[in-house]
Amino acid sequence: MNGRNTSTRLAAAALVIAVVLAACSSKTSTDPGTTSPGATTAPPSSTPGTDAPGTTAGAATTVAPRAGWTVADDSVTASVSYALPCCGDDFHGTPSPALPAAGAPLSDGQYFVRRALDWGETPMELQVYRYESCAALPELSCEDPGGVDNMGVDFSTYAPLTISADDPSLRVVMVGFTGFDSGAPDKALGSAADLFELVDAVDAAYAAVFYDPFMLGENPDDIVADVLAAPTGGFQLAPEGTGVVTFVHDGAPPLLFQYLFDYSVSPPQAIRGSDVLGLNAITVSGGQITLYVYAGYYP
Repeated sequence: MNGRNTSTRLAAAALVIAVVLAACSSKTSTDPGTTSPGATTAPPSSTPGTDAPGTTAGAATTVAPRAGWTVADDSVTASVSYALPCCGDDFHGTPSPALPAAGAPLSDGQYFVRRALDWGETPMELQVYRYESCAALPELSCEDPGGVDNMGVDFSTYAPLTISADDPSLRVVMVGFTGFDSGAPDKALGSAADLFELVDAVDAAYAAVFYDPFMLGENPDDIVADVLAAPTGGFQLAPEGTGVVTFVHDGAPPLLFQYLFDYSVSPPQAIRGSDVLGLNAITVSGGQITLYVYAGYYP
């Protein structure tokens, strides 16, 4: 279950993921190749549209943050679409710049991204798409095409981008969940190395606490009930009414698990711990790329 080696509501007894996803998803404002926030389903091998030439991060003009997560405030996510739109809404903001020509860096701006492979695969291959005004996109691309700043994603073309875990020029903004009114910080800054270490940690913890007992024949509901009764392995009870557990590790914000097994299939199946990590957006500023990773609450 460790990503480098292989391959939403509280209801410990029976959580039907499909119901939650239906409540959260827009018609087509989210990627049709993505089945859930943070899902590991790979994009189709034949991507709609034309692949743009490969792109590079460009030369960073700022100093990379030190190793280790640093608590951050809401300013790090201001005007960034780091979570998928929910409940009949669209993305909001300014359309992305044009995608670059072969070998050229991404221009300063915000872009929608999706992973081409599982989290633990390094280097990480991303597909970079443009946010575009809903008025300029095909019919049914947005919930409210007439919204003044409503945006969807132009899935007709993308630029591939390779992210290395040891690239010091990359910055990561991690958004977790501490509760609606807790007052506790739920955002942190880190490096690409911090992110990949967190991926390894949550995959390993999920494997030890949930996957291994499941593979030994234990009932998923019983496994969840045991953990709720005696949290272990970095897992803690989630704030009431928001999810099942959170995972806390090494200064990163708590990662919210709104489900622990996939109940959309019969019999239920185990997931990966890193499935809760959603990488939906990147920004480029002065040549520095920032990844925005979301492991918070979806209604």
